[in-house]
Amino acid sequence: MRLPCGPVQRRISLVLSFIVVLAATAARAAEPAPPPDDRTAQARTLAQEATAHYAVGEFAQSAEKYQAAYKLRPDPALLYNAAQAYRMAGNNDKALLLYKNYVMFYPNEKNVPNVQQQITKLQEAIAAQHKAQTQPPTTTEPPSAGTVSHAGSTRSAACTRGAATTPSCARLAIDSAASARPLADWRSSTRRAAARAVA
Repeated sequence: MRLPCGPVQRRISLVLSFIVVLAATAARAAEPAPPPDDRTAQARTLAQEATAHYAVGEFAQSAEKYQAAYKLRPDPALLYNAAQAYRMAGNNDKALLLYKNYVMFYPNEKNVPNVQQQITKLQEAIAAQHKAQTQPPTTTEPPSAGTVSHAGSTRSAACTRGAATTPSCARLAIDSAASARPLADWRSSTRRAAARAVA
């Protein structure tokens, strides 16, 4: 026997659907995160480990621990300490990122002016480092397979073929003349000694 599909049956099916959705939502909400007290305890443990690493000069490990603690419990002090540790570890790019995020997320903290000074210093240091990496070398190259040694001076084979107008060949010519001086002085003193012996 088939029941007629009337308003009562629709309401019953609607209520049953609502109960199923509510039960699924409650089950999903009960699963994921540990209680907040547990996350705080984990963050506190990580922060203590980070402080110990920092105290003995292990700044990279300290920074990672502070960052992990911050992920568990977003506290401004943890983010600031992670930035400080990355700076001390020499990871200027990561330190700069964390300092900027600190100012962005916590603009009302008392130490923001100090953090902004650190940001300026790091930006200058990163720019100087980039410039040093992209700037051509200012020293001459050591002798290599393409060099010819002549009378105590080392010159590039390309420079001896008449390319002395390039800056590197001009530098080599100056360096060669400077290194040849002691040899020339030695030769002249030997000639003088030989002339005295003959006379």
